[in-house]
Amino acid sequence: MGIGQTIAAGYRLVTAKTLLPPARRSPFRLVAVTCTMIACLLLIDWATSGADGTWDMYGLNALIAWVAVLVAITLAFAGRDPTARVTWHLLIVLLAQTVAATLVVLLALPLLGLPGWPAIAGLIASAAAALGLLTLAFVATRRIFLHGAGSRRPTLRALGLSVASLAAALAFPYSPAFVGSDFDRSTANVWEFASRLSQPQQTEAMAEQRRDYMRRQAQAKLAQPALMTAALDGLAPVDPSAPNVFVLGIAGWARQNVFLNEAEQAVAALAVRLRATGRTMTLINNPGTSASRPIASIQNLAQALQGIARRMDTERDVLVLAMTSHGNRDGFALEFGALVYETLSPESLKTALDEAGIRNRILIVSSCYSGTFVPVLADENTMIMTASSAERNSFGCSDTRSLTYFGEALLENGLRQSDSLIGAFTVARRLVGEWEAEQKLTPSQPQIHVGSRLRTRLGAVIGTDDEWVRLVASNRIGANVSQ
Repeated sequence: MGIGQTIAAGYRLVTAKTLLPPARRSPFRLVAVTCTMIACLLLIDWATSGADGTWDMYGLNALIAWVAVLVAITLAFAGRDPTARVTWHLLIVLLAQTVAATLVVLLALPLLGLPGWPAIAGLIASAAAALGLLTLAFVATRRIFLHGAGSRRPTLRALGLSVASLAAALAFPYSPAFVGSDFDRSTANVWEFASRLSQPQQTEAMAEQRRDYMRRQAQAKLAQPALMTAALDGLAPVDPSAPNVFVLGIAGWARQNVFLNEAEQAVAALAVRLRATGRTMTLINNPGTSASRPIASIQNLAQALQGIARRMDTERDVLVLAMTSHGNRDGFALEFGALVYETLSPESLKTALDEAGIRNRILIVSSCYSGTFVPVLADENTMIMTASSAERNSFGCSDTRSLTYFGEALLENGLRQSDSLIGAFTVARRLVGEWEAEQKLTPSQPQIHVGSRLRTRLGAVIGTDDEWVRLVASNRIGANVSQ
């Protein structure tokens, strides 16, 4: 049924015109209605969360369950209608209510954000629209029951469905899928509100924790310039007689300590292996470091790269960039509450490196879909190691672990068992494959690219030509090695 037919059905229901012909039973139609309702409610959550709203996966789970309950109630009141006419028309009314409510919210939000009478007018208009929607839904529902096959007491059944749907909407433990920085959990649903009333001291303690969290976030934001200056000023002077290595570590996701641990261990291990002690710094998204180290954002990354470039010989010296976080097909995730919610794309990273003038690069990217960085950044002066291909997940991003699978394989095994980075990657790739096979996981397919000029410049640090030839020859899982 198309949009025009749906509108016509609503018109006929409300104006007592003839109903549409009986609809055939179709699971696809039920799924389509449900998905459209979910999309509309997601749009409402996004619009009401504000400019700083962030995604909450648990809110999506709650939203899906809520819609499922409303659809189940509708199907229960439809009864056993062999033509499926009553069922389908009731679902049309439910869908129409959701779409209309979405339009009302989107139109009223700009007015509610204004001071004085415009806001009051928006509030009155929203209340009137809500009452009108409920009235029209009741009238349409009564018409459906009145003309449905075998339907009795249409007014009572319509009232019962309206009351049951409204009660379910009010009583369901709903949580938004997009959360603004000023979101108060106690207002999410009636259960949270009741909990606040029954446990005022605990609720006030939680509110104070949130206020303290927001204060620390504000302080961290204001402290960024000073923290960045201190980190760059702390870099040791270069040795003009030999190539110098600088190591920059990034932990992108604030809500899991595994990324903080991995970034710190990577910087420490690489500093020793590449003789970069004293020329290291980190950008960390984690509550425990927000007062002492710069956060990981695209802006801070660009400033760090420019600051390092000013202290190095960009034609001779080498930057090692070790990044760990979650990832998607668009790039590398940077998240820290209201401070940072960004995706570092391969193009953005390349632009930042190019604008800083850093030519010789060793990049280690530990995240899902991290292979997406290889085609954009691969050149003759760059080495790239990634935890996965551009189409695969990587594993081990858990608070029960101190390192991800790739991080553990590379840092605790590869670097200890091999004198070169190519050798370390060879060990790491083998171990990751074995661990994934044992747990019957889809292979992550770690990637590597080694630029010929960089391999010549750093010699045994990168790996010998023989090691590179053996690595290419051992590639048995597709195009996961590039030269």
